[in-house]
Amino acid sequence: MNTFYACTLSVFFLTLAGCSGDGDKTTDSSTSATSTASTAFVPTEGSWAFGTGSWFTDECEAVFMSNATGWTLSNATETSFDVSIQFDQVGSLPAEPSCTLTDRVYSCGVVVQQFSVGGGNISLAATAAGSFSSATAGELQVTFDIECSGDCAGLMAANPCTSIQTFNVSM
Repeated sequence: MNTFYACTLSVFFLTLAGCSGDGDKTTDSSTSATSTASTAFVPTEGSWAFGTGSWFTDECEAVFMSNATGWTLSNATETSFDVSIQFDQVGSLPAEPSCTLTDRVYSCGVVVQQFSVGGGNISLAATAAGSFSSATAGELQVTFDIECSGDCAGLMAANPCTSIQTFNVSM
């Protein structure tokens, strides 16, 4: 029997002995499990800064929006993390969603805020999602769904509306 045929049969029958002539070699399945586990991704906990945000779309043109400057990332695991978003404006409402993480892609829970501006009653729902390029850098996209009731004149360009803002994030 030629060597090619013998090796093919060995592979076909899933034998552990190699065809290299060294019958004492075996495959260690724990090595592949360890290497897979060591490549699991977890973002770094701590204070992250947002780069200059840009509007992907700004249907709302809402004059009352706070400027997000960064987030504190905490409770990071391979499958989730929490964030607390910081704003420039003193007295901004808290935005502290929990996020799910699959590999380097994440999606955060909806943050719903209700407040008044002048005579307008605002209902704002913000959803964040993005991806990490490393444990200390990534992209963030926030979708704002906003509705106003009462005196909303001059507060928004459209009512109800959706605007989407993007940021680079880094430690």
